[in-house]
Amino acid sequence: MRKGCIYSGEIIHRRLLPRAHFLSYSGFMLFLDVSKLDDLSGLKFISVNRFNLFSFYESDYGVLPSNNGKNIYQRIKNMLSDLGIASDGRDIFILTMPRVLGFVFNPISIYYIMNGDRVEYVIYEVNNTFGDRHSYVLESNNDQIILQETQKRLHVSPFMATNGMKYKFKLALPSDDILVNIKLLDNKNQKYLFASFKGHADKLNDANLWKIFLKLPFFTLKVVFGIHYEALKLIFKGLWLKPKPKTPKSGISLNNNPTIS
Repeated sequence: MRKGCIYSGEIIHRRLLPRAHFLSYSGFMLFLDVSKLDDLSGLKFISVNRFNLFSFYESDYGVLPSNNGKNIYQRIKNMLSDLGIASDGRDIFILTMPRVLGFVFNPISIYYIMNGDRVEYVIYEVNNTFGDRHSYVLESNNDQIILQETQKRLHVSPFMATNGMKYKFKLALPSDDILVNIKLLDNKNQKYLFASFKGHADKLNDANLWKIFLKLPFFTLKVVFGIHYEALKLIFKGLWLKPKPKTPKSGISLNNNPTIS
């Protein structure tokens, strides 16, 4: 299990229905131990809860509203405890994009809940561009390749329905390489979308942070710009926006059992 690193690689987004659409681009994510964020204080180019080239703001994460003064490690532990999941003695790691020059939009951040070397649960924290968030808390099969499935609860793409859809996740345990595959299917297993991130680990140090900044200085801004640019291209392909259903600002589902926060 790799701890505390930068994963850089390729992000792929392939839409199959109702219109075919494909894009790929270079990207990066950080893999951090959320109980040891103070360890980042020795680095020049990344800060916790303050501006820098790269920043990790704890208020960007967790059940909304996230600015209640508690650190993200304690908030995730409290959420697990509220769901009846043992959290004491567990390590919590996050795979996420940091803020770059103060800006970020994370379509998804992934938490690995570890008991020793075992992944007990995975939390997929999904955000949409409307400011809503949903945390899918899924029990792990504890294999080197983690396979999970859940009903879609959050309206994400304005071109796709929410009801009657499900996600299938495939994760490789973070090591020198990482793999995240996400499929969106309807309940008849017809595939609508495939997204993936494949990355290779580099040490989390100032030299590598500077390199990734020079290579992708506006990456997080590009993510938001790309979402809207690709949406325009889909409209030109003949797709029209679906109305946003009424959903809670923040929600949690444990193995498909939803709660609302």
